[in-house]
Amino acid sequence: MSQNNNTNTNILHWNGVSQDERVLKALLPDSVQVDERSISDILAFAAKFAEIVQYYNLENTKDGNWSKFFERDETIFLSTIVSTDLHKIEKEHNRLIQILDNAPRAEEKLEALEGLMQQILDLAKQINDWYMHALNMDRLNMMHSSELENELENAIKQQLAQNLMDLLDYQEDLGFNPTGMFSVGEIRQHFHKNWFKVHEQIGARNISIKGLESADKIKSYTKKIRIQFRTFYSVTSYILQIAPKYLMESLTGKANHRPDIALFISFAKMFKKLQYQVNTVTEKHLDFYYFNVLKQRQKGLSPDRANIYFNVAKHIDTHLLEKGTLLTAGKDEQGVEHFYATEDDLVLNQAKIESIHSLFISKNPKIGIGSSYRVVTNLYSADIANSKDGAGGRFINDEENWPTFGHEILELPKDEQQMKFADIGWAMASPILEMEEGHRIVTMHFEFVPSTMYTLNLLIKDISINQDISREDAFSKIFKNSLEIYFTSPEGWENAYTCEVLPPNEWGSPEITIVATLTANAPSVVGYKMELHGKGYDTKDPIVRVVHRNEGSFFSYSFLKELEVQRIGLDIDVKEIKGLALSSDIGAIYPNVPFQPFGPIPQVGSYLMIGKEEIFKKEITDLQINIEWHGLPDDKKGLRGHYKDYGLGIKNDQYELKLTALSDGVFHPIEDEVPLTYKMYEADDKNPETIDNKRTICDIDVDALNIKPDEELEMRPNYDHESRAGFFKLEILGPKVAFGHKEYAKIYAKRVKHNTDPKRKGPEKPLPLQPIVPVMKSITLDYSATAEINVLSMGTLTKGERTKEQIYHIHPFGVIQTFGKGRSSNRLLMPNYDDNAYLYLGLKDLVPPNDLTLYFELKENINLFSDEAAKFAKPEVVWSYLAADEWKDFSQNMILSDTTNGFNNSGIINLEIPRDLTDRNAILESGLHWLRVTVKGEPSLLPRCLKVATQAVRVTWQDNGHSADHLLEPLPGGVIKRLASSISQVRAVHQPFPSFGGRPGETKHDFYRRTSERLRHKNRAVSAWDYERLVLEKFPNIHQVKCVTHVGNETFVDPGTVILVVVPKIDKNSRSYHLPMVNFTILNSIKEYLEQLSSPFVTIEVRNPIYERVKITAGVRFQKGKNNGTYLKKINQDIIAFLCPWMLGGSQELNLGGTLVKDVVLSFIEKCEYVDFVTKFSAVQVFPEDGVGFDVDDTAIHATNSPLIKATKPWSILIPFETNPIYFLDDETFQVPEKASISSMIIDGDFVMTEEKERDLDDYLSDKRRKKDEGDED
Repeated sequence: MSQNNNTNTNILHWNGVSQDERVLKALLPDSVQVDERSISDILAFAAKFAEIVQYYNLENTKDGNWSKFFERDETIFLSTIVSTDLHKIEKEHNRLIQILDNAPRAEEKLEALEGLMQQILDLAKQINDWYMHALNMDRLNMMHSSELENELENAIKQQLAQNLMDLLDYQEDLGFNPTGMFSVGEIRQHFHKNWFKVHEQIGARNISIKGLESADKIKSYTKKIRIQFRTFYSVTSYILQIAPKYLMESLTGKANHRPDIALFISFAKMFKKLQYQVNTVTEKHLDFYYFNVLKQRQKGLSPDRANIYFNVAKHIDTHLLEKGTLLTAGKDEQGVEHFYATEDDLVLNQAKIESIHSLFISKNPKIGIGSSYRVVTNLYSADIANSKDGAGGRFINDEENWPTFGHEILELPKDEQQMKFADIGWAMASPILEMEEGHRIVTMHFEFVPSTMYTLNLLIKDISINQDISREDAFSKIFKNSLEIYFTSPEGWENAYTCEVLPPNEWGSPEITIVATLTANAPSVVGYKMELHGKGYDTKDPIVRVVHRNEGSFFSYSFLKELEVQRIGLDIDVKEIKGLALSSDIGAIYPNVPFQPFGPIPQVGSYLMIGKEEIFKKEITDLQINIEWHGLPDDKKGLRGHYKDYGLGIKNDQYELKLTALSDGVFHPIEDEVPLTYKMYEADDKNPETIDNKRTICDIDVDALNIKPDEELEMRPNYDHESRAGFFKLEILGPKVAFGHKEYAKIYAKRVKHNTDPKRKGPEKPLPLQPIVPVMKSITLDYSATAEINVLSMGTLTKGERTKEQIYHIHPFGVIQTFGKGRSSNRLLMPNYDDNAYLYLGLKDLVPPNDLTLYFELKENINLFSDEAAKFAKPEVVWSYLAADEWKDFSQNMILSDTTNGFNNSGIINLEIPRDLTDRNAILESGLHWLRVTVKGEPSLLPRCLKVATQAVRVTWQDNGHSADHLLEPLPGGVIKRLASSISQVRAVHQPFPSFGGRPGETKHDFYRRTSERLRHKNRAVSAWDYERLVLEKFPNIHQVKCVTHVGNETFVDPGTVILVVVPKIDKNSRSYHLPMVNFTILNSIKEYLEQLSSPFVTIEVRNPIYERVKITAGVRFQKGKNNGTYLKKINQDIIAFLCPWMLGGSQELNLGGTLVKDVVLSFIEKCEYVDFVTKFSAVQVFPEDGVGFDVDDTAIHATNSPLIKATKPWSILIPFETNPIYFLDDETFQVPEKASISSMIIDGDFVMTEEKERDLDDYLSDKRRKKDEGDED
């Protein structure tokens, strides 16, 4: 805020100190000089002194003084004007005013009033003398006297003359006639006639205030006389403003001075040399003390550096570029060529960056699940991290930077998101998953290592307690819609219709069940094909793929990632299989229409073959045959009624079927074994004698069928003598007469003969009904199968254990097999990413072992957490390399150098690449050598990335006696383009970004300031003054710092804690709405530096300011013709410039912990030259509240209507909104301010709306593991 606009009611309020305010001018040698006189002072002094030096004529008698020698020279005249001490006059005036305001007695007031009038008369006399002097100048030698004469004449005639006459009237009315004051007659005698022309033209005015009491008269005259003083003072001030210019031109540009005056001026100029020597006494004394006694020295220049990378010629494998190799930066304006030298040896090779991936593990506190811990809320990945959208999109204009380790995308607009949701989970391949059709249910039973259930149980228990719900409800809340399951299908990956995660039957049991369903309309589940389903799987079997649902209510990764699997049970239930290969003993059957399963004349032994290949590939646990009969007799007595005329005693339950299964060339059960027999028909529930048209054959003893799973089975289309497996046989077992086809002919002939016999006795016998031919409308199969994966087997299989199942981990950028051929390489259920962010670098043409340099150009990252950055620990980065799908950390001695300081600033990292680095891997793209950088800590605190390149080296400017002016500005990017001596091994040289670190040698003033500060703080941080100066000296890019201690800030700062609030240098050329913030790297560096210089019992925090927004609301009537959007925009800009000029590139200091007077803002708006009227004015302050959101303070609803808006914290800065609700008025009617609406409180900036109070789950678990290893854990 503008310091003029703020009133600080706290006497302990301290705004900190800036770089400009560090300098104590009294300590600088040139702050007070022995002889401070300018040449105009010397000339004016000589002219004044000449007035008191007697002049003796040729008769040696007194004849006036020597002033005539000077008075007609213009240069001397202008010098006397310039040397006038206006400050002395102002100071005396203020003293008299103070007496008038505070003196208790009228006599004192009259005396002061008399002094004021005397001041005005003195100024009038001074102006008159200047005017008379200008008139009497030597017209031949004048340059500017005539111009000055005109200025004075105009001022006298238009402003001063009448005021002087009025003053004389006041003198008469007050009865003043002291020594030194002039009467009208005396004025006429001594002043030029122009003072009286106005008085003569308008005549005398009666301006006396007779009849008033003495006190009122003094008060009234005081007001009038003060106005008159300001008039005379303003004219004098104006003359003093223009006179120096005239004097300088007269001194330097005038060539016709009189010889005597020219000689005198020359003497005065020569005197400046002697004057300079006298004035350097203080500097010499200070230099003697600092340099000779204290042995201090000025800091020399620091050469600038640049990061360079090379394109290597294709014909070389390696080439050593020795330390000190020179590169040219071209010639400067003086034609001097500048050189830079490499700082280290560089082994050039063909390695280059081919692919960059990033992975961000989000733990967003805004996504609440009711847990006390910070859990993973999502995973984001970028396949092409160095692109606009993370997927290869091109950057626009100057946006070419990307989050080095990824970023949170939850609240970002789509066009600002540089990552996408990442897939993570697991997959299983098994023949059991082949399911062509039907309603399919896949159940996965997981049995885990009991000790690894700790995290899941901890989180479920925590949520159930926090939300006061049962563990079952907590489990359901977390896992409902949390997973997505896919199956390999002919169309790609088919998403399961439903997915349900079931908790253990008993809490504490190390098991979880996942159930997925596919509807009958879903496509078949078929074997894996790489071209259809993507790379990564080494199988031909069907695959079930389980991944976390990215856009679900909860992300369950943290709950499952610690689990280690012991066994997995895969159960499938398939209903309503229709695509069966059917045939009878007379040939193939096509079941598109009702068909005769046992032929047209079924007999005992007639059969129906039912073929389904997928069933015979699996270990089935249940089988069910579903039959729907067609054309059953309508007789309510069923078959007994239908066959009543046959006399065979046939009943419904006499019909039986025998079930066998063809496996390994044999039908089981064989003849010697107990047959599997089932009733052909099922009675209706309502009428036992009526046949139900639906028959379900269930409770089948699948063990008796002795099906031997044949995973390679390729079944023939229809059963024939060469069929070896894949068929079920339903064979008619009884009754012996079957369906009476043979008996029917006999009985029919017999009845016809009887009925046609003329000799018969009795009535005709009814003809028998035709025998039934069983017709099926449909037949389907249901079956269940199971498979078990013993993850703990480690390749040792017991009899009956399967070996073909495989387990895979699904990583964001690849898939890796973790179980196969009965052996497990990783028992975790899914990939476990314990850290917070990952950067993957894919290298092409790298030949291990070798040295590799990687250049990272990083961009300062001011992020959402900047103002709370002090709460975070410095992020740690770990380098790893991929060897046969296993990540191995680089040892400390393999990281040869790192000038990025752990990715905190731009620099080069030199790595020793080991021999076992491989380029054939599954979790990342094969054919490249992969390096990984892992972040432990808060990734958003690290800079963004502009460039990554190999074959890099740092170069330093060579000081060969050149001018250090080169160091005033960085060397622009692209200037260093070639080696000083070209070599064939280097094809190109690149300097993509400007140089850095260059600093000219320390100036004398900087040296004095640094040394004087050092003498006071002695390189120890004790007082607030010490802390602030130490920071500003060590970190020159910090513009302002404020030290906040417990004293006076008891509400905000604990005893023993020191908070440093820092503000970076502000770009003076910036015209944008910019809030200066310091990145985490610098904050942490400041903290570490101060900790070395302060007491170990002091807790130091270094932080950014908090910017509290103030929204100005008002109705404004603009001047005619200005009621448009242009002036609406201008008034917003003017409010920002008035309250916070630094936001638009101004140089004013930031007011930390200050206040704003709202009436001053209103007054400013009213005084804008384009504003006529303002009403409905109010101000709304928006500030963080307890770290969990924002609160507002609206002056429109204040009960007390306080005139001040105060920052809520000592490190807060009040700033206006970029756009304030200013609206047009048509008239000048007063309106009452209204409470701000929610819609108007949109915050135009990024704010953290919640505080991260939860403990990071991964940190907690790491502590648990450490304690367990140390034996501290029960």
